[in-house]
Amino acid sequence: MSYFETPAIGKKFIVRSVDHTENFVKVLIKHFKDKGYKKTGIITTEDVYFESYVNAFKKLAPTIDVIYSCLPDDHDFKPLIAKLRNSKVDSLIVLLFPGQVSSFFKQYRAIDKKLPIIGTDIFESKEEILASGDLINGSVYAIPEVSNTFYNSYINKYNDFTHSVWAYNAYIFANMTYKLFSKNTGVKLSPEQIISKVVNIDSDIFKIKNLANTGSYMSFPIVLKQIKNNKPMVIR
Repeated sequence: MSYFETPAIGKKFIVRSVDHTENFVKVLIKHFKDKGYKKTGIITTEDVYFESYVNAFKKLAPTIDVIYSCLPDDHDFKPLIAKLRNSKVDSLIVLLFPGQVSSFFKQYRAIDKKLPIIGTDIFESKEEILASGDLINGSVYAIPEVSNTFYNSYINKYNDFTHSVWAYNAYIFANMTYKLFSKNTGVKLSPEQIISKVVNIDSDIFKIKNLANTGSYMSFPIVLKQIKNNKPMVIR
């Protein structure tokens, strides 16, 4: 399970259970166009996960550029806040870790003109949303779709929506593994046979796609969510 493709590069027997980063970015770019955003800036933590987002934006929307970069343990965004006061960007992509997201929103209050915020799956955290305060409401992000049945069951059990997407991903992967290999108990399969079974599986939930340099991955439907009243809601 990996958002970014680096672990799969040059590997022969890997199937990632997470969609390609560019597919998430495509959903966000469509949102930018629908909203009429003209100049979007990226705030990012230096990390391979967020780097995959930055690279995808540079490839698919070259006008979107990084305006501020920080380290994973940085929580002082005063230099960024000062920069935003005189910036001409009309929307922000926030690529920050848990803890950094809430720190950003707390300091973001100092700006009179609030900009539309686009985030990542990091925003789908009950703890992070509550720590961020009301300014995180209205933020949008792209994330894999979860079935209503699983989502409701997850919330009923844990009273929390945090990590429900990745719990669903693991649940689907476990079911897929059982479906493919439960009848092969005691039968030794070669790596080629295992991969062949995985990439040729017939599923209504996901599709197996392939990239020349990083191999196969499970592609789930991607939805756009918005935080409303401190809860993530599917808006498309």
